[in-house]
Amino acid sequence: MGFFGKSIKENILDLALLAINENEPTKDKFLTFYRICQFDLSFDFKNEDEVKFLEKYKNEPIYPEKYNNVKSHLKAIYIVMMEVSLFIARRDKLISEGDYSDIFNVINEKLEKTDPEAKNLIKYYQEISDNSGPMIPLKLSEDSFDNKLTNSLGVLQTWAYISRDAFRMQIEEIIGEPLHWAYRS
Repeated sequence: MGFFGKSIKENILDLALLAINENEPTKDKFLTFYRICQFDLSFDFKNEDEVKFLEKYKNEPIYPEKYNNVKSHLKAIYIVMMEVSLFIARRDKLISEGDYSDIFNVINEKLEKTDPEAKNLIKYYQEISDNSGPMIPLKLSEDSFDNKLTNSLGVLQTWAYISRDAFRMQIEEIIGEPLHWAYRS
């Protein structure tokens, strides 16, 4: 049993479903990333004008359709970044094959109902991850911003890797053991 009397699988599922819920733990949690893309910001905190842009337009998306597409991409990236740790946990038998499958079945069912595009995008980002490619959301730039993103691609790539590391720490806490990222046969 894990936290609050829940199983490890239930706690991991809670974490995954929270990650893809666009209004939890805060409303419109993906809006800042949309703004970074919309204005193609580098968001390196060296430019106060970028912070002012985000503050000025923080309440609602200017182009809701583009925002929905950004959310779909970010949810897919979240799931793929979480899958890295779950793959390792399954490989090292810290979670069972059944629990691993159940977790992704529930995620897929949830996304099928709430955001089918995110479910489809998981395959695209999973292929990048499986091939150890850099997690640069070029498809997001292509799909939503006419391939014009430059500065914000680096921000989103950094965010993806920070998310991966945060999920790793959270999953290690849930499992109660460190994950060993070195390849094991």
